[in-house]
Amino acid sequence: ELHRITAPTLIVTTQESGLHSVEVVQSFARKIPNSHVIVLPGDSYHIAAVEPDLCAEHALRFMQSVSATTARAAE
Repeated sequence: ELHRITAPTLIVTTQESGLHSVEVVQSFARKIPNSHVIVLPGDSYHIAAVEPDLCAEHALRFMQSVSATTARAAE
């Protein structure tokens, strides 16, 4: 069902996440069009709770990139 996601998607994981390995997360991302994976150091399975500022920084950068790409496509 991942291929049905149409919105640009940011996936944030950690090097040693207890949920899925980086390889598994990257395999998920390959099934989602317009997705991007960021791998942060650490072993947290809920990195947004442990490093909220860092995750917010990456999310903002991703949204700005998507916005800029959308604006260029509209020109």
